[in-house]
Amino acid sequence: MKYVFICSPYRPVGEDPETELRKNIDQAKRACRLAVSRGLIPLAPHLYFDDNDPQERKFGKNCIQTEIQ
Repeated sequence: MKYVFICSPYRPVGEDPETELRKNIDQAKRACRLAVSRGLIPLAPHLYFDDNDPQERKFGKNCIQTEIQ
């Protein structure tokens, strides 16, 4: 199976951050399900790590950079 990197918005920037965050997470999950339905393994590190925790955010970014190379 091939891997696919899922890149989608995560951090809310609008006036209703709670709703926007939920919407962004749902969008990423839909993209992951679509990838699986096409026989791919989705990688969506922005769903795995807490974006508000600086250490986890840094770790997630490092994972992405390592995976892309």
